[in-house]
Amino acid sequence: MEDRTINLDLTFKAALIANWQWLELECEPCGVTVRFELQPLRARTRHNVVSDFVARAHCRFCGEPPARAFLVRRYEDADPLQFLKFRVEEWTHDGQHIEAIKAACYSVTAGWAAYHAIVKDLPGRYVTYRIGSYLMATTRPEPPPTPPNNVIPMPKKDRSGANQPASSHRHRSRLAPF
Repeated sequence: MEDRTINLDLTFKAALIANWQWLELECEPCGVTVRFELQPLRARTRHNVVSDFVARAHCRFCGEPPARAFLVRRYEDADPLQFLKFRVEEWTHDGQHIEAIKAACYSVTAGWAAYHAIVKDLPGRYVTYRIGSYLMATTRPEPPPTPPNNVIPMPKKDRSGANQPASSHRHRSRLAPF
């Protein structure tokens, strides 16, 4: 999300302290909108106050002063579900994107109950039950993807010890004491 203000009577330093990130100028005759990052702009301009810079700015294309000027900052909304790790998600029909988070729980048993209730309510839809990135259950009918062609499976180790020669055993008396 973005936040905007038209209060430009701030110094560049005060604007940066208040977490304003850009100065956005709009030219009405051209229909051009330009964003300047405040930190580099502060370093290259001789003006201390943002409104002084805007008063002397002109469009590169038509030469008109900006019709509107804003200070802009972007902030991320805190995820209200970040502490609820067990999630039941409904996916799109093609199974490529999450359409909605149907339930978020702190308890694994509440998550299982929510998953089974949602599967019953949404027959034929892709529903997953996850904890973080670990998939606990899904209604997706397809098998897991096959590995790429350049992946060679590792040979299985024989753990019985029958294939090892007798001379390969090391005696404890021959080991160093440290």
